[in-house]
Amino acid sequence: MEAITNTENKLSLDKKNEEMKVFSVAYQFEDIYKDNSAFLSQLKSFNSWWQQTPHSWLISTDIHSAMSIRDKLLPYLSSGDKLFIVRVTLNVFGTINTEYSGVGLLDNEYNWIKNNL
Repeated sequence: MEAITNTENKLSLDKKNEEMKVFSVAYQFEDIYKDNSAFLSQLKSFNSWWQQTPHSWLISTDIHSAMSIRDKLLPYLSSGDKLFIVRVTLNVFGTINTEYSGVGLLDNEYNWIKNNL
């Protein structure tokens, strides 16, 4: 597999992207046979999304807090399920740090990160 690494330190954002927030959403269902189609539909309802791995997504949304996203996903979780949401933020200069590394990312996956962060 080809490794993809980006160590550019700054990427400016246009006004449209400033209104959107990007969150990383990771989850694990205790019951691996659980029908998670409603949960996945809710994830796909956000403005833009990328399913990074089977249980890890990046979403772009006008919702501004991880707690609000959690509240939208909570009805689809059962006791014992895990959910972790992290907001990707700007630095004090209004640019983002784009240091990331990955193995096996496809061009469209790499482009989603670059275009939405």
